[in-house]
Amino acid sequence: MHRKVAVAIAAALALTVASCGGSETTTLSRAALVKRVETACRAAQDASRRQARATRTPDPIRALAAGQRTLMEKIEKLEGSGAAKADFDSYKEGVKARFDAIEKVVAAPRADRARVIRSVQAEATDAGTKMQTAAQRLGLEGCG
Repeated sequence: MHRKVAVAIAAALALTVASCGGSETTTLSRAALVKRVETACRAAQDASRRQARATRTPDPIRALAAGQRTLMEKIEKLEGSGAAKADFDSYKEGVKARFDAIEKVVAAPRADRARVIRSVQAEATDAGTKMQTAAQRLGLEGCG
């Protein structure tokens, strides 16, 4: 009986410690940051492809949202250092803004999507431009 209680307490402590470590940011050099972001971009592209194949009726907006969500999750706890910090912060802001615009479209009923797309088009375009500019400054390839 005591052994089961001890194991349960140890498991609870392990989960607590593991979850605490998950909220820390990782500060990286430019080269390490570029490598991690490019890896995140490939994961995002894979997530989009999986989502596109997951349903009988493909929904390109949901596929795009799945990829953007994956990208955000992979980069949100990364930080750049030195000269890369400002460019990476700008990149992350662009990713977030573009994801927010995509989510507005996903949340809309299919019949209303065209109107919602038009309403967020400028916002999404600005976010994409911001991402692309920052990606070029960082030296990211295929991730803008």
